[in-house]
Amino acid sequence: MAQDGANADIFGVRVALSGDTALISARRADVDGMGKDAGAAYLFERTEGKWTQIQKLVAPDGKADDRFAHGVALNKDTAIISAMQHDAIANNAGALFEPEGQVLLFTSRPRSQKSRPDPEVW
Repeated sequence: MAQDGANADIFGVRVALSGDTALISARRADVDGMGKDAGAAYLFERTEGKWTQIQKLVAPDGKADDRFAHGVALNKDTAIISAMQHDAIANNAGALFEPEGQVLLFTSRPRSQKSRPDPEVW
């Protein structure tokens, strides 16, 4: 369970594993300053067989009902996190977020739905 978890967060429906790191979704997590069901993803690390939460991730531009972390993917130090009802392109159009850098340095930037990134979206 996430350190700040609540019953309605839907924590753990989507889980991505890479080595001793897990990225776990909570797409209906309420986030202070964003609102109800903004969503969050949690990074856990396994050390000596014990899983420990190391970071909570939220969308840099998240809003209520975005449902950030509806989907999660993790491969080594690369993660992709979806926000199924993100409104940047159109109402509830959704967005993908690709945190940059190593697993502990998640600075998010939204991904366009287009095959080539739109410079104005970055």
